[in-house]
Amino acid sequence: MSERDLVKAVQDPGFTPATDEIDDVVALLVAEDERVADGAERALARTGLSGLRRAWERSAAAPSALRARVHRLAARVADKHHDPAIEASLRAALGD
Repeated sequence: MSERDLVKAVQDPGFTPATDEIDDVVALLVAEDERVADGAERALARTGLSGLRRAWERSAAAPSALRARVHRLAARVADKHHDPAIEASLRAALGD
């Protein structure tokens, strides 16, 4: 899917990215257009733990804007999955 198509797709509330689209959707978490960034976060949340893991890996050495979005994504996923590891990671990231 082209970047333009992906930008449009993440704004659809029912869009769930395919496995090979996750990295491109993670990149949209820091889009200048807040609607696109919010849509990317929402879409990644629907991928559950697999999308969160990929986002977490890509944000390790990333700018703070991406890390902040990934932390919000982690909170959304943790809320659904009640994963103690995610919750511990979020607590550790509070100082970030």
